[in-house]
Amino acid sequence: MAHNAPGKHFREGLTLAQLFTMFPDDKTAEEWFVNRRWPDGIRCPHCDHDDVQDGAVAHSMREFARGPVHTNGIESLWSMFKRGYVGTYHEMSEAHLHRYVDEFTGRHNIRPLDTLEQMGSVVEGSVGKRLRYADLVAA
Repeated sequence: MAHNAPGKHFREGLTLAQLFTMFPDDKTAEEWFVNRRWPDGIRCPHCDHDDVQDGAVAHSMREFARGPVHTNGIESLWSMFKRGYVGTYHEMSEAHLHRYVDEFTGRHNIRPLDTLEQMGSVVEGSVGKRLRYADLVAA
């Protein structure tokens, strides 16, 4: 393989320290993700309805769930995202951070499916979509 080919050694990206600077706390990270995912407000990913439930638990009061409200889902998503950062990508470009988030959100959403169903879902989601290399590096 040619050493001058585009790859991890030639990419500009965010280091983990820069990522933590960009998101100093959970509230900042949540606001960024929500605004990135739902620029027109939060909507249900299944039915596109805008009447979604929002809630909070008080971990400091040793409360970890209140009915359907808990943090297990987002903690699982963050775990997958960080594992991908450390184990696969090593650096993430701020210009393409939304693509990484979309990838791991998609992985998180199809995790209950078996392997063949996951593969089918990925193939169905890619139909009609094209990302040319020129467009990728132009961002």
